[in-house]
Amino acid sequence: MTRPARILSLLAALTALLVLPLAATAKPYDPSATFTTTKNLHQLGFSAQFVAFGGTNFNSDLAFWGDYAYQGKYDGFRIVDVKAPGNPKEILNFNRCVQGTTTGNQGDVVVWDDILVRSWNSPAPAGGAFCGDLFTPEGQEGLHIFDISNPKQPKGLAFVPVEQGSHTATGVPDLANGRLLVYNSASSTLRPGIDIVEIPLDDPASASVIGFEPADRACHDTAVILGDVMRAACAGHDGFTVWSLGGEEGGSLDDPRFLYSRVVPGVSIGHSASFSWDGKILVFGHEPGGGVQARCQATSADVDKTLFFMDTATGAELGRFVLPRPQSATENCTIHNYNVVPTDKGHILVHGSYQSGIGVVDFTDPTKPEEIAFADPAPLVPARLGGDWSSYWYNGAIYESDITRGLLVWKLSDDAVAGAKTLSHLNPQTQETSFEVKGKGQKRPPEVVTTGSFELVGHDPLMGRGMNAALAIHGDYAYIGSRTDGKNMNENNAGVFIVDISDPTNPHIVHQMGPPLEGVTRESSRELRVWAEQEILIVLHTNCGTGATHWCSPSGAPGATPTPNNFKFYDISGEFATNPRLIGQLNQSTHEFFLWQDPYDPEYALMFGGSAGNNFAVWDLSPLLDEQLPVRIANSTTGYTRFPAFPAPVEKPSGGLHSLSVSNDGNRAYFALLTGGFAVVDTSDFASRLPSPQRRLVTLNENRPVWPGPGGHSAIKLWDRDWVYVSDEVYGSATASDHGCPWGWARMIDISDPTAPVVRSEYKVEQNYEIFCDVWDPHLGGLSSNTLRNRTSYSAHNPTHTPNIVFTSWHSNGLQAISVHDPLYPYQLAEFMPEPLSSVQLEDPRLSDNVDTGNGEKVVMWSYPIVKDGLIYVVDLRNGLYVLEYNGLYEDEVEEITFLEGNSNLGNALCYEPVPDPADPGEVLVPDYCGFVGGGGSSGGPGGVPGPPGTPDEHEPEH
Repeated sequence: MTRPARILSLLAALTALLVLPLAATAKPYDPSATFTTTKNLHQLGFSAQFVAFGGTNFNSDLAFWGDYAYQGKYDGFRIVDVKAPGNPKEILNFNRCVQGTTTGNQGDVVVWDDILVRSWNSPAPAGGAFCGDLFTPEGQEGLHIFDISNPKQPKGLAFVPVEQGSHTATGVPDLANGRLLVYNSASSTLRPGIDIVEIPLDDPASASVIGFEPADRACHDTAVILGDVMRAACAGHDGFTVWSLGGEEGGSLDDPRFLYSRVVPGVSIGHSASFSWDGKILVFGHEPGGGVQARCQATSADVDKTLFFMDTATGAELGRFVLPRPQSATENCTIHNYNVVPTDKGHILVHGSYQSGIGVVDFTDPTKPEEIAFADPAPLVPARLGGDWSSYWYNGAIYESDITRGLLVWKLSDDAVAGAKTLSHLNPQTQETSFEVKGKGQKRPPEVVTTGSFELVGHDPLMGRGMNAALAIHGDYAYIGSRTDGKNMNENNAGVFIVDISDPTNPHIVHQMGPPLEGVTRESSRELRVWAEQEILIVLHTNCGTGATHWCSPSGAPGATPTPNNFKFYDISGEFATNPRLIGQLNQSTHEFFLWQDPYDPEYALMFGGSAGNNFAVWDLSPLLDEQLPVRIANSTTGYTRFPAFPAPVEKPSGGLHSLSVSNDGNRAYFALLTGGFAVVDTSDFASRLPSPQRRLVTLNENRPVWPGPGGHSAIKLWDRDWVYVSDEVYGSATASDHGCPWGWARMIDISDPTAPVVRSEYKVEQNYEIFCDVWDPHLGGLSSNTLRNRTSYSAHNPTHTPNIVFTSWHSNGLQAISVHDPLYPYQLAEFMPEPLSSVQLEDPRLSDNVDTGNGEKVVMWSYPIVKDGLIYVVDLRNGLYVLEYNGLYEDEVEEITFLEGNSNLGNALCYEPVPDPADPGEVLVPDYCGFVGGGGSSGGPGGVPGPPGTPDEHEPEH
C-alpha cells in the first residue's frame, strides 16, 4: 500500500466509506464461504484477526521462519503457529505500537531467527511514542528490532531512526560477515533510493544505518535474489531500478552497483517486484489509486490491473498479465504483493490483489502468462477497505494476509506446483538462492518428449465373461482369476482361466479351473502369483461379499454361507501346468500379498500380506516343498495409528494396509496405507529368519505423508534409488461420497530420510485435475445422485517398473507408460486404450456399469502388468488379456527383460538391485539371465552390472 500523507491519504479514503461492526455469529466464521474459487484451490485453515468496523489497525505483510508465520499489523504484529497449516494457532497478538500521526504505520515485518524487524513510517507524535518497550522520539520514524526468542514475550532491542521512515523492509542475510542487512524503502520522493541498515547478529541492539543507495525514484518495495544471480530491484514511482550485488557486474551486498532504471508507461505508483528463481525474469507490479480505489472494474484501464514481466538483464518488457475478473465499484483492487513458487518445473506466481483475492499465474512463457487458479471473495458489505494484502507460497500452502479478517491458508492442488522446494524460512521479498528452471514436468515442450506407443501383439477376450482379476504367468501359460463367484454352478465362468501364451500373437484358453476347487459359490479368486522356482501357483480367495457389489451370490440364497477367505496352492509342474494339482488350502485371510523369495535360497519364500485393514501378516512358504501348509510367522497390526489421537482437531489418519512391496534383500517393506498415506517398515527379521520375527517402524507415525481421498493402493520402490511410486485407487462416486472425480493418481515419494518421507511430485492424467470435473463427471438428467461416470474410475491402480519406466494399469485410462528417469518430473511415454468388447456376461457394478459415452467407461485395466520376454501382459477386468509391445524411450531395457512383475521380487528384479551375499557382503548376486540389463536410471547398472549399449542417459532428452 502506498505511503499515506505523501502519496495518498488513506484516512481520507476511509472516512468516505460507510462501515458497520461485524455481526456476532454462533459458529466459527468461515471466510472461504464468501469466495468464488477454482476447483484446484481450497481453504485449509484460518486464524482470525478481525478489524472492528471503523477501525484502522489493519493486517499487513507476512514473513515466515520454520513453523511460524509473522503477520504485520498497523499496531504491532502477530505470531501464528502454522506447523499444521489446516489449524493455524495464534501464539501472540502484539498490539502495542502506537500508529503515530497518520494511519500509515503499516508494520512491514522481516524475520531472521530470533530477530524481528518492524517498519514504522509515520513521525512519532508530540512527546514521542512507544512500540512495545521501544521508545520512538518525537518526529522520528524508522525500524524497531525485537528479540522473539520467546514468542509470547517479545523484547525490544533497538530503534533505528531512518530519514523519511520505513515503509517496507527487505532482509538480506550476509552471514559471511555475521550480519543481517535491511534494505529500507521509505516510499518517499524526499528519499529516492534505499537505506542500508546493518544488524550485527551477535549484537542486534547495535544496529545502525550504514549507507544510502540512490535509485532515481521513490522506492516503495525492494526485491532481492542472491545465489548466482545477485540482483536487487526497487519498484516505485513510474518504474523500477536494478542493481548488481556482486559477481561479474560488480557491487556488493552493502554497496550495490547501479545497472539501469526503467520507466513503465502508464505507471505512476510502482509497488512490488520479484524474480523468477533463475533470475531471468523480473516481475513488476504497481498500485494505481494507492490501494484504496476500485481499479479492477470492467471499465478500468487495462494498465491499472496489470503485472509486467521484464527481462532482468535489460529491463525490456517480455509480457503482461491483466487481471481477468472484473470487480465491483465498491471493491478496492490492484495486484498488490506476491512471490514466485520455488520450483524448477516452471515459473509460477502467487499474488494477492485486495478484494480480488488470490491469483496464481503461470508465466513459464512470459509472453503468454496464464492464470491457473484463483479465490475471489465477494464484495464486503457494507463497503469498506479490505481484501488480500499479501498472498505468498510457503512450503506447500498459500498464506493470505487479509486486511480485516486475519490469516487464511489455502491448498493449491495443481501439477504446476507439485514437488515445489521446501524452505527453512521465507522473507518473501528475498530469494536467498537461485536455480535453473527446467520446464514443466508432465507438460514438457514437444521438442524434448519422445512419443512412445504400444503395439497390440495378441488378445484373448476370456470368453467375454467380464469380472476378470489378477494375472500370473509361468512358462507358456497365464493364469487369470475372477472378481466374482461361481454361483449357479459357475454359470458366469468365474473359475481360473489357463491361457496358452506360447504364441503371443494367439493367446487362447486351454482350461478352466472350475468347481469344486475354483469357481466356488461366495468365493472370488482375486490375487494369483507363481513361485516360479518351485512351480507352485498361489491363488488368494476373498469372500465375495453379498448382493450386487461384485455380482456375488445374494445373502439367503442356497449355499450363501460365506466361504472362508483362503489360499489354495497348486503344483503346476510338467503335466500339471494345464491341469493344476491341489497341494493344500490355508483358511486364512488377507487382501493382497507380495511374494518374496530369498535371493540366495530358492527354497525359502515368504508371503507378506496386507488386509486392507490394520493387519499385517507374513507366511513362510517353505513347508509347501514337503506338501505341508505354509506357516504364518507374523500376525500383527501395521503399527500405525491416528496421530495425534482423537479428539485432536487435526488428525493424521492411520488407514488400512492395502498392499505393500518388499525390497529384494527383504529388509524393507513399503506400505500403501489407504487414508494413512505411506510408510517404510523394517522387515529384516523375516529375511534373516530370526525366531519370533517382528516388524519395526522406520517411518515415524507422525511423519507419514498423507493426502486427501481414499488413499494409497500400491507402493513400489524405484530400483537403486531413494524414491517410491505410490498409486491411489479411487472408484466412482457410487462407491462412496469421497470417491469420484478427480479420482486417484500417482505420487513420487522421496525416502532419502525414510523416517520422514516426502511427496515431491505427481503424475496425473486429464481426469485427475479437479478443474476438469465438470467435463468428466457431468450430471445425467439433472440428478446429482446419478452421474454418467458414477461407476467409472480414471484412477491409478497396479504398477510394474523397469529402471526408467513405470507400466501401470489405470482403469478407464488404459495402460500408462510413465518416465521415472527423473522422479521429480514424471511424464507420459505412451498409453494403450483397447477397443472394448461390445458386451460381456457381467458388467462390474463398480467399474464399468455405466452409460458408454465413448470416453473409456468400458475400459478397465486392472492387473499388475507382467513383462515376459520383452512383451507386456496385462488384464482388462472387462475386456480380457492383452499382449503388447512397447516402442519408445528406454525400449531397450524392456526388450531385455525375461520376467518382471510389480508384486514379487522374482526374475529381473535382482538385475536392477542386486543383493549382497550375507556371508560375503563384498559380493552381490547377479543372475546369469541379467545379461547387460542396466538399472537405477544411470549409465551403469547397480552393484557393478554393466549398462546396455545405448544406456538410458543417452536417450534422455535434456530439460
